[in-house]
Amino acid sequence: MIFVSCQSNTSKKELYAKPDTIAKVEVYYFHQKKGCITCKTIGELSKNFVLDNFGGKSKEVSYHDIDLSNKENQSLVDKFEVNWSGLYLLAHTAKGEVKDNLTEFAFLYAMTNHDTINIVMKNKINNFLKQ
Repeated sequence: MIFVSCQSNTSKKELYAKPDTIAKVEVYYFHQKKGCITCKTIGELSKNFVLDNFGGKSKEVSYHDIDLSNKENQSLVDKFEVNWSGLYLLAHTAKGEVKDNLTEFAFLYAMTNHDTINIVMKNKINNFLKQ
């Protein structure tokens, strides 16, 4: 015997339901207590970028200033495998957790082209938020 039904038990709501998790991006700036001018510039740029573009409007993007010498930050230092100043994005999406290391890029443009850093960060963050 074969049974066939024209009805489906799956509603449109189930078919098009959003994932339980909303995409979130965290911007991490790791630094030593006394950093060089480039390190300090990267910290200021990244913090101002998040505040200017996402601060107050969205809880989907956050900024974290991490002092490498503070022992309380050791778990984050280990997670990102950081041993010197660095700039990272950590995206939490329905597909999982993704780290993006922007350190080399940030050091390349920190003293010469702030707009390039801002554009790239904005594009990367927005792409993560769409996932």
